Amino acid sequence: MSAIVTIEDLERIRGADMTVVAFPAFEQIRSLVARTNPAVARGAAQDRLFADLALAAGDPAATARACRRADLRRVEIELIAPASDETPAFVLDAVLDLLAHGGCIRDEAAALRDVPAYTTSLDAARAYVARVLPGFYLVSGSCGATGHASVGPDYDGPDGERLLREWPRDGVAEVGWHEELSHSDGPHREPRAILAAAVRALAHANERT
Repeated sequence: MSAIVTIEDLERIRGADMTVVAFPAFEQIRSLVARTNPAVARGAAQDRLFADLALAAGDPAATARACRRADLRRVEIELIAPASDETPAFVLDAVLDLLAHGGCIRDEAAALRDVPAYTTSLDAARAYVARVLPGFYLVSGSCGATGHASVGPDYDGPDGERLLREWPRDGVAEVGWHEELSHSDGPHREPRAILAAAVRALAHANERT
């Protein structure tokens, strides 16, 4: 796949039916944009926020959903950006903790929070998934080239009935969310892949509320 991805590409895939076939392609392009040109990805997220806020027209629920959508996308971009472009790990850790309990990036107290090192610790990253996505499966690993992760509702597990209610089989949830990050882009790629996949799942939930 070419590394040059336009906003039109994203919109075309977003407009397609989010079937089991279309969803992985959309995820792949989102991730590619964030890795190859984080500035473009950030700009697109900001443009989407402005448009969403205009459409919300002051409606509190729609405004909150738009802000959370933008926050989740921004932190996803920072998680998978190359090391040369990364936001400091302690800032991302604070923002992830804030998003876990409904806060937002604009909360200046985030930088002062004493939170786990989610982005640099496998145990902390796994605990984050268990906290924000209870009942989900998590598979991750690391090889010489990449750190990778997959998360999704474990419909066959002990929380299966609850997950079917809260995460209905919609052509997306059963596919799960996935990330694969090259170790050449910096350290701690496996926990970052875990967190990026989890953030995408949270973003999907935000769209259904």
